[in-house]
Amino acid sequence: LLVLIGTAQGNLMVSNLDHEPTRSAAIASDAWIAQRFSIFATDPNTYVLDHVQLRLDAASGDPNDFSVSIYGAVSGIPQYLLGDLVGPDDPSATGIYTYSASGITVSSGSDYYAVVRAATPSAQGSYNWSGVNTTAQNGTWVIGSRNWGSSDGLNWTLLSREQVFQMAIYATIVPEPATLSLVGLGVGFLFLLRRRASR
Repeated sequence: LLVLIGTAQGNLMVSNLDHEPTRSAAIASDAWIAQRFSIFATDPNTYVLDHVQLRLDAASGDPNDFSVSIYGAVSGIPQYLLGDLVGPDDPSATGIYTYSASGITVSSGSDYYAVVRAATPSAQGSYNWSGVNTTAQNGTWVIGSRNWGSSDGLNWTLLSREQVFQMAIYATIVPEPATLSLVGLGVGFLFLLRRRASR
């Protein structure tokens, strides 16, 4: 039980935040970006996302209402919304920003995307997502080179494979039913011992 409580805040699964930024790309209502991350099919676990961190460069102009979502993929393209993340909606200064997830589950053998956008058009200004020219891997988790751009969130165009946008993903393993059963039995046993001791 203590192990489960201890991991409730999520563990760092993969990150490229420690890489030296090489460029950035604009984010606006007409300039969506989707950065792929995936879990190898050999990983036997299912995970619940805890939070995602993004490295952003200084905004240009006067953009507003920045948002981050997690999408599932169909044929490698971001297609369906899994959930929106909660965090700063005006990350206009250079820095690392944290966006919390709630109930978003991911499993092995699938591609997922962190999708970012803003409410204002690029003519008004843009937020800027920092990028590097290398992928990142930690165990079975990968931040890959495949990323997409869109002007409306519906039609996507493959972006340069030379740019990988900077982020870190934190998640918690979903315990198997057998593990949950053992925890339940243990808690029940402790409850019975306590009742007996109080008598």
